[in-house]
Order: sequence, then C-alpha cells, then structure tokens
Amino acid sequence: PRLSAHLFAVVAAMTTYWSSLLLLLFAYLAIHYGRGQPETPSWPQHDGKRRVLSLNADTFNAAVKKHPLLVVLFYVPPGHPLDPLKDREVSKQNWQQLEMMLEMTSQLLQTQNVRTAAINMIESYTLVKTLHIPSPGTILIYSKDKTSPHFYFGQRAVEVLAPYILKMMQPAVAEIIGKTQKKQYEQLDTPKVIGYFEKSTREYDNFVKAAKMFQPLISFFATFDKKIGKSLRLKKPNSVVFDKPYEKHLTLSAPKTSEEIIDFVRGNLKQSLTKVQLENIHGTWVHTEGERMLVAFVRPQTPDGAAFFSVLKSLARSYTNDNRTHFIWVDPDPLPNLHDTWRNLYNIDITQSNAFFGVVDGHKVSRIVVVLVVAKIDHFEWLCVLGGARVV
Repeated sequence: PRLSAHLFAVVAAMTTYWSSLLLLLFAYLAIHYGRGQPETPSWPQHDGKRRVLSLNADTFNAAVKKHPLLVVLFYVPPGHPLDPLKDREVSKQNWQQLEMMLEMTSQLLQTQNVRTAAINMIESYTLVKTLHIPSPGTILIYSKDKTSPHFYFGQRAVEVLAPYILKMMQPAVAEIIGKTQKKQYEQLDTPKVIGYFEKSTREYDNFVKAAKMFQPLISFFATFDKKIGKSLRLKKPNSVVFDKPYEKHLTLSAPKTSEEIIDFVRGNLKQSLTKVQLENIHGTWVHTEGERMLVAFVRPQTPDGAAFFSVLKSLARSYTNDNRTHFIWVDPDPLPNLHDTWRNLYNIDITQSNAFFGVVDGHKVSRIVVVLVVAKIDHFEWLCVLGGARVV
C-alpha cells in the first residue's frame, strides 16, 4: 500500500515529462544497439547471392504488382547531408546491417515468394513524397491480400522480421476447438480478439476480413462451439470480445459488417499498460502530442519484480480512462543487447535490480533524461539516478 501511494504521487508529479524524442531514442537504440535474441549456431548463413531489389519511381509499381509479398526499406545513403546519422562510419555499418537483414529475409523466404527491396529516398523523392514516407528507415510490407501497405514497426533483425512475415501469411483467424487451444488463448499476454459464430456465415466472413487488417500484431480467434464460447464470455452467436492484458474485456454484440469490427478494435487500441515486444518495438513508442508515457523495466518472474509489477498493473488500470497517460513495460531479458545501452544512457544496471520506473524528459531537444523514483520496500529498493544521453 505504501508503494502504491508513493507511485500515485509520483505519476501525478510527472505530467510534464514527455516528448516525441522518446520515439526517436528507442527507434535509434533498437536499430543501432539492440539485435534481440542472439543468433544460434544453427542459424543459416547468407549464401552470397544478391536478392534485394533496387527500386525507383519507374520500377516501384510494377514490382508491387508482380510479387505476392514485397518488403520495402526506404533509406538515405550513408554520408548524405540528410542522413540522420552524422557519423559516416556508424551510418555505413547500420546500412550494411539493414541490407543483410533484407538479403537474409529474401533467402529464407524465397520459397514463399517473398521479395525484399530498397528505395533511395534522395533519388526517388517524388515517389517518397507520394507514398508519405515519414522518415529514413521506414519499412513497408506490400501484400496482395491487403488493401493497403503494412508498416513494420518491429526490430530491424532478420530473426524478428522473417517470423513476422510468416505470421502475415498464415490464416488471419485461429479456431479454438478444444481445451488445448483455449488454454493457449488464455495464456496469450498481448491484445487479442475472439468471436463466437456459426460456421459458413456472412458474420464469420466479416470477422475474417476484419482480422486481416490487424494481422499479425493483434491475434484473432473464433470458436463455433457454444460451450467454449460461453466459457469465454461469448453468450450469443456473432458476439465479439476484445481482450487487452490487465484490463476489463470489451464486448461488441452482433456486428453487421467488417467495418464495424475494425472500428471497434481501432477505437479501443490504447492500452493502459503496454509490453514492449520485438515485433512492435518502434510502434509501442508512437504517441500523440500531449500524451504522457511512463516507463517501467520489470522482471515479473522474480519475487521483487512480481511485487512491483502487481502495483504497476493496479496503477495503470486506474489511468485506463485517461487517454493522455500511457504506461510502458519493458521486460529486459528478451533484449539482452540493450542492457549496456540502458546502463550508459540512464545510469541503471538492469542486472542489479528487477524493477526500475521512470520517465524521459524531452524539454531540451539536445538531451534526454531519465528520472528514476526513490522507493524503499521491505525486500527491495530503487536507486535514485539521473542519466542522460546526447541525441545527434
């Protein structure tokens, strides 16, 4: 209770801390420092064959029409005055990593008719402007199954991108037919949508159509079993439930169209507590002007981390109806190569504690600061530190 009260007071005092620089910082970190899980010895090596297409305004449309699934990276050449990375060597290394990611993705998924491509934003400025590409490093995925291109906000690593694409190619809706599938659904700790339908109906077809709009970041499930539906809070046919972690479920009764389902999900996408995942590590930090984000580094599988995580969930739930406040949860273990970065930027050692909580001060354009809360608990304590990093 003392910790909860302390955190509520801290959150109230943090209302002025946040800016779009947080998005820039974590995008930069994920690309230049974080590579996710280490490669295993069995991970295939590049065979030396060049597969990445070099597209421009004249060849782009034909390539999109030709290939069932096309992954396109928009870049600025290393060393160019508009390159956001001013250090030429760092920029060159970054480009080589991105290029190899595309090459390996094409190699691994060539039997699935997946192709990758790169577009020089300087040489194809008119095309870039037409497509409304926001910044260098943007990745769009064009699929014949989608009516519009899909922004990829995941980590720039083949071990993340390739599985992500495979998920896009799987059926948009998974069927729950028994206890095993039901247990898997209940254990999923990401936003998910489930519906109860009768087979071969227009309502189910609308559900599948809506699911494709959110695939693969939001999982869609369906059951045709009345008993299973009832156990999952689906009492009537054609009802839909949107489940977000640590929040009350939301129900949509008997939607008539796919657009109604899409609007229902989009209108409730905001989570009070969002877990940073490799598949959406950049998208997690996207925010609207005036929004406040509070960041927690927590290992909930440890005793002290679990104690803090319980308070964090309660705190986040109390701000569910506050659209300006958003809590971000980072489990550091799936991001081992970011540990040194957090140590250098924030002066925190993620190996020495299982719970850190703070915000980023973006008032000064040239400096990003994390302030960590001072809190003494019966069996663990936080250190109060002030860290910063130059953003060039």
